[in-house]
Amino acid sequence: MRFLIVDFKRGLTEKNFHMSLILGIICVLGSIFFITANKNDIPLNIFISAHGLVLPFVAPFLAAIAYSNMNMIEKDFKYDLLMSIRQKNASFEIRRFLVNGIISGLAIVIPIIFLFIIYLCIGVDNLVNQIIGVIILDFIFGFAFGSLSYALTFVNTKKYIPVVAPEVIYLLLIYSFPHLGLEVFYPPLCFSPWILPMYANGHNIIILLSACILFSLMIVIIAKVYNFVEFRRAGGK
Repeated sequence: MRFLIVDFKRGLTEKNFHMSLILGIICVLGSIFFITANKNDIPLNIFISAHGLVLPFVAPFLAAIAYSNMNMIEKDFKYDLLMSIRQKNASFEIRRFLVNGIISGLAIVIPIIFLFIIYLCIGVDNLVNQIIGVIILDFIFGFAFGSLSYALTFVNTKKYIPVVAPEVIYLLLIYSFPHLGLEVFYPPLCFSPWILPMYANGHNIIILLSACILFSLMIVIIAKVYNFVEFRRAGGK
């Protein structure tokens, strides 16, 4: 538990996390400016439009840069090996998986909470509970793609791959799914169901996000087992 708290606090102070927040807030402010410039000043429309204008298409990148590739930076200084030894039977990689996912989720939802506060200052209607539900969904979205980014640190040696690859995969799915007749699995619906409400389905959203998290966790576990076997073969105890 102490490691989780220390690592979480460390993640909140990382400059990459701050950079992710700044980019997210810039996206929010830019979206609001674009909407108000077009005189769409209905409070609910401001939130829905600002939420679905830019963020759904850059969210995987914002989640990935927050803390995910810290694992690779630590490898350069053998910090991960030191922590694995200190944790003994406890899994450093799994604990970092959890912390990284939470940090990535926060990197996504904090700009959205900022947007929500602006929305509340402008006016309130009867869809506040629905908006809060979407904020929770966005946290899970950030957790999922941050986890995928973290998992990629175990299967390559290039630091930019975990940051760029989730966004590239996401954009490819955005382009290909409509052409394949898979609009019900349109990836941005996992972030903003308002984009295409006629195709939004909670069951499909759960399937996509759960699959992403479980796939990422599977990669981390396999890497953990592989590293343990190699360590024992090398004479470790």
